[in-house]
Amino acid sequence: MEQRASLVARIGELHTERRQEPAEIMVREMGEPISQALGEVDFCAHIYRCTADVGPSVLTDREIDAHHERALVRSSALGVLLDIMPWNYPAYRICRFADPNLTIGDTILLKHAPQCPETAAFLEQIFVDAGLPANSYTNIYASNEQVATSIADPRVRGSPSPAPTVPGLQWPRSRTAT
Repeated sequence: MEQRASLVARIGELHTERRQEPAEIMVREMGEPISQALGEVDFCAHIYRCTADVGPSVLTDREIDAHHERALVRSSALGVLLDIMPWNYPAYRICRFADPNLTIGDTILLKHAPQCPETAAFLEQIFVDAGLPANSYTNIYASNEQVATSIADPRVRGSPSPAPTVPGLQWPRSRTAT
């Protein structure tokens, strides 16, 4: 966990060091005002740094009281997770999904909104440059049908998406992570 937390910290540092470029890409792709795009990138950098600081202590197994009994809450990786990203707040949407899941050790597959391919590619490069193991974080550029096939694959262990965000895509209940 400590090693993954240090990688997540590096992701935050790279967001800060390279903040101008992803912000300019978001302005070009989405028409987001530059001040808001810079704020989004800075906010993500802060989230990554905070998770790196507290993740190892928070993401541990712990006992809790559950209906007058003790229960064990396990904090362990599920495996491969797939999520579908909307077009709004592209850096933040990636951050809120990738940050905790990479820290705990999951593998991330992201299908991005077609409006934001450059943002997706730039941010994926940040993850690579931070030193994540190969294929820990992967953008997928896929059709709805290909995503549906991927979701049905038993190697995909779950998704945080509560409902389909792609028109016509059926989300198998068995593939929805909680």
